[in-house]
Amino acid sequence: MSHAIDAESFLDEITRQDEIIAAAEAARIEAIAGFAHCRFDGGGKPVMGTASEIALEWNMSRGSAEMEIRYALGLVDRLPRVLGLLRSGRVDVRKARTVVDAVVHLSDEQARDVEDRIIDRLPDLTLQSLQRALARAKIKADPEGAERRRQEGRKTRRVAVTHDDDGMGQFWLSAEGHRLVAVYAHLDQRARALKAAGGEERTMDQLRADIAVDLLLGKETGCAVQTMVYAYMPMTMLMGLPTPECAELAGYGPIPDELAREIFADSIWKRVITDPVSGLPVDVGRTMRTPPAAMAERVKVRDRVCRMAGCLRDADKCDIDHVQDWAKDGVTADENLADLCKYDHALKDMPGWGYELLPNGDALWTTPTGRSYLDKADPLSCPQNPDTPPF
Repeated sequence: MSHAIDAESFLDEITRQDEIIAAAEAARIEAIAGFAHCRFDGGGKPVMGTASEIALEWNMSRGSAEMEIRYALGLVDRLPRVLGLLRSGRVDVRKARTVVDAVVHLSDEQARDVEDRIIDRLPDLTLQSLQRALARAKIKADPEGAERRRQEGRKTRRVAVTHDDDGMGQFWLSAEGHRLVAVYAHLDQRARALKAAGGEERTMDQLRADIAVDLLLGKETGCAVQTMVYAYMPMTMLMGLPTPECAELAGYGPIPDELAREIFADSIWKRVITDPVSGLPVDVGRTMRTPPAAMAERVKVRDRVCRMAGCLRDADKCDIDHVQDWAKDGVTADENLADLCKYDHALKDMPGWGYELLPNGDALWTTPTGRSYLDKADPLSCPQNPDTPPF
């Protein structure tokens, strides 16, 4: 018991120190912004030499000082509520910087729109979850800009090769993100099929690399498989109606509305259309231990990622777990199944660890210290008020 008490006290101390660091960073940021404001010219920009003064004081490069000024002004002038969360210790420096970086090319009004969309959830998001939430918010705050950036980005696609001195090299391919997701899924499924056939000593990484080279050189790999990539989109979006949520591509993240409609017309993708009221899937399709294929697909479509709080491992790379163990009278039903990555699947059975699925779909985890952490169910689309139908 004493060890558990000691462990919990250390967790409390870590949290307390993080809050102190965050508050100190907020004070530092406000001081940098205050100094920059003292050096503003008539156009509301720091005059030449402002960054140099800070660089000399802190013994850093001018470029680094300029970045610090942009970061400080971004928080103080454009994201005051994010700064407030930093000051109170509810978010850390990494999250604050991530938000500033995400809105750097947006107008002040659009930056405030993004802040409005993420501020309530910001303290509870992991860094990776925050990046996805910001991507969604940016698309909704600046839909025309998102499509414009996508079209401009397409112009930069290219292929390059670099060489190492050990006889190896790197093949670098820049292309549209959703197509690269499909490419990787295709390589991965071919590699898994070869591995499952037996007698294969190569690692998965080696198999994927060899298959890619063989395909590019026109060689048959002897392993034909059907590639499936999930694209999630609200039904209202496909009808051209306004929707508060954006489409997402499994393994990639949020995508612009126009791209979602293009994907819907392409047969390579598995479309998951969502109901505008519940946010649940409406067109993806209980006494043996292994769930039937249709049930397994429903669970993976529902979860999308590992249900450990903070883990974003794609569901198609996860195990389907019986929340209440099959050996302890757990049933094979949607409400008793969840996706867990291999690590968290093993962790669940370690002493002191466990979780349950709540009626609303949230997963409540318990750790050996007795603390609880919530993985909130993420609807496939943003549920709308049933009193205000979209039609």
